[in-house]
Amino acid sequence: MNLLRLIVLIAVIAFSPSCTTAQKANKGLRLYLQAEPFSLDPRMGGDRRAQVLLRELFEGLTRIGKDGTPELAMADEASISDDKKTYTFHLRNALWSNGCEVTAHDFVFAWKGALDSALGSSFCHPFFIIKNAKKAYANDCSIDDVGLRAINAKTLEVTLEHPAPYFLELMANPLFSPLCQSAIEGNSNWASSVHPSFVTNGPFILKEHAVKSHFLLERNLLYWNNDRARSPSLSFVIIEDPTTAYSMFQKGEVDWYGDPCGLIPLETIAECQTSLIKKKIGGLYWLVMSTKKPHLASSTIRRAIACAINRKELVQFINGGEEPALSILSPFMTMLDEPPFDDGNAKEAQRLFAEGCAELGYTSETYPHLAITHWAEPVSKVIASAIQQQIEHALGITVDLVPLDWATYMKKIPAGDMDVATGARYSWVDDPMFTLDYLKFTMNGMNGTRWHNEEYIHQVYEAEGSTDLLNRKKHMRKAEQIAMQELPLIPLYSIAYKYMKAPHLKGEVISPVGTIELKWLEQEECN
Repeated sequence: MNLLRLIVLIAVIAFSPSCTTAQKANKGLRLYLQAEPFSLDPRMGGDRRAQVLLRELFEGLTRIGKDGTPELAMADEASISDDKKTYTFHLRNALWSNGCEVTAHDFVFAWKGALDSALGSSFCHPFFIIKNAKKAYANDCSIDDVGLRAINAKTLEVTLEHPAPYFLELMANPLFSPLCQSAIEGNSNWASSVHPSFVTNGPFILKEHAVKSHFLLERNLLYWNNDRARSPSLSFVIIEDPTTAYSMFQKGEVDWYGDPCGLIPLETIAECQTSLIKKKIGGLYWLVMSTKKPHLASSTIRRAIACAINRKELVQFINGGEEPALSILSPFMTMLDEPPFDDGNAKEAQRLFAEGCAELGYTSETYPHLAITHWAEPVSKVIASAIQQQIEHALGITVDLVPLDWATYMKKIPAGDMDVATGARYSWVDDPMFTLDYLKFTMNGMNGTRWHNEEYIHQVYEAEGSTDLLNRKKHMRKAEQIAMQELPLIPLYSIAYKYMKAPHLKGEVISPVGTIELKWLEQEECN
């Protein structure tokens, strides 16, 4: 019997929380996170939960403005060379939370530090856009050869490997924050500390942090643009159970429920359709295929698995604004003219599976168990179970589920220590190249596929090197086609943000790709 029809919806009382005494006193915004962030070192904290916090604690050269597009932040002027590869930023007068001046040297220190393999960051690959950054990370050149230069305390020069129309938007990501060198050197535990040792330059300081319990952010009185930070404080409690988080939202104990703080259970989505705010973003949910595993080395096998999954059933099951995805690029970025495989075609899946087994020397009886690794969180588990059932039903093989806590998941998947893993990919910029670049390097810290294809790499490089937009699109399209022929990643569905907020909140800003700026949130006066 189909698992999708065995899900019993749990009745939930849906109502809009009223203003509490604390809200009437404007005590600050009360939020939550579904898991402890991986790290509060901006160079390490590339996961979505960490970035919710890091955007409010640090500020880079740009950040997302009220219209959802990047605007200058730490930089008050920016110029670009004729070849579109060299950016010169003039920094505004700004202070760290310890009173020290924010300088161009702080950017150089932070970014070069991200390229130190000893740091062990899984998120070093976005820096490879900078000239010689990849070589320096691989110890093929000196760190001094990287295209970063502090011309003086207030002028930063960045030279890229290739033109990047999305570069200013990429700079809004907290991964590219500066770090106060004088506060960090000699303090190896700084990222686990709080104010004043945890030195920030963003709208808020980190006042309190109890691991797996809570964070308290208070307004940074030395922030250069303090009138733009609307709330006096942001508090985050760690609530791993999304049902508990929803109960707290109903009681008025948190002001926000859902993305990007945490996932919403499917039964709550079903019961709260009229209350949910939904927004399509440039994210995808996909399967990461460890292509070096012998039983997954054939693209024919991977295509069989892709055909075995019924995406229309999945999105109907979730019912949260998602769309079936037939490319590694989101529906509003894909350049494909026709679907690259048959969605939910069990007969085609069986034919391809038999062909792939013959290629690899297996039979349907000797093919190993397939293990799907997923985050041990209720929503992720239900979706993994649905995919498990679809593959087992279509291919007649045994599929095991491997649930992992968030910290372990974030270590194992980038290392390729799995067969197949469910995963969400959120684009940081409104440009296809950010996702295509994901597969360009096997040394990309988050690329658990270990897939390498010279023609794919060639097409990506050709696109990156082009200043002609039509030529750039032509090569990106060819790269997309190759990825969908080889399927190191199997797309499942496009992600839609789903959230509810307390009635007194207004002003949230969400970019086209799902970047949320909490500093714009403010509270209307409660009656």
